[in-house]
Amino acid sequence: MRGFFLPVIYILIIFPVNFEGFYLMQRLLYLIPLLVLIGCSSTNNKTASSHTNTMFDNVNRLACSIKYADSNQFCTCFVSVLSEVTPVSIKQKTVEGEPSSTNDLASIMIQHSDKLNQCEVTKTPDLSISNIKLTALGQAILLEHKDKILTPENRFNLVPHLTIGYEFSMEQIGEIEKRAYSEKLVKVDQNAFYFSLLNNGVVERESLYKYQHGDLYLRAQSTTEQTIQNEYKIPYNYQCQFVIGKCSSVSHSGLKKTVYTEFREGYWISNQPTFGVKRKIVIKIFGIDGLPLYEYNLFQNGRTSEYVRKQRNK
Repeated sequence: MRGFFLPVIYILIIFPVNFEGFYLMQRLLYLIPLLVLIGCSSTNNKTASSHTNTMFDNVNRLACSIKYADSNQFCTCFVSVLSEVTPVSIKQKTVEGEPSSTNDLASIMIQHSDKLNQCEVTKTPDLSISNIKLTALGQAILLEHKDKILTPENRFNLVPHLTIGYEFSMEQIGEIEKRAYSEKLVKVDQNAFYFSLLNNGVVERESLYKYQHGDLYLRAQSTTEQTIQNEYKIPYNYQCQFVIGKCSSVSHSGLKKTVYTEFREGYWISNQPTFGVKRKIVIKIFGIDGLPLYEYNLFQNGRTSEYVRKQRNK
């Protein structure tokens, strides 16, 4: 008789976010040890395949239920998919506690992350919004643009007043270098603004953006099953931006994004996803022109970022 250790594992807590093909999809993986060992004993005979499968599934189900106690559907899906894509040999190494099993399992999860990502749609997100106050900069911007702020009441009554050639960028507070990318107004059509994307003053994408009633649209660069070339569509990341309360959107790849938004005395505050199951609080202030004036992000790890609109061609 000999003893062995049963290490656990291994909850995939960060999944890719797809910005409608505009940004490259990235996959980040974190393997979290939730239990160190479980005492057990065995004979020198190989564990039967069915027993290995059961042990592997049970230990993952336990780990997932500890990490995501309110997401039974997510755990059921995650455990099922992980069991389906993991070879018995790696399951065997895992339940026997072989050190190499961690890297092996990580490789399996990355290789099949598209399938594992689909389990995200079953997870129940925490949509609560804490009582966050505006920073001093945010308060100053509200005061500076008093009575010239986009609200739920005036959003569809905006009258474009910017002139052709207006150029701006959202600059991060604390950054030393000036941002290379900016947006330049090239066309006004009734209540819609059309902006080209500039890189260090040189046009990189002509008329890439359209702003209408505050909504941001992207121009499709090519024809796909979902879009027609040169067609303007709101990226799924932005479809819920001005919806008060709970709102969900689904990307082309099937990823579901759920957002909760409130409007508070001049600013929009929302609870929205970042990478995978992580979420953040976002505060935005929009001008009467429908363009962003200010943005503040508070991430779950306490990190913050703050952006303000800067005119580039004064």
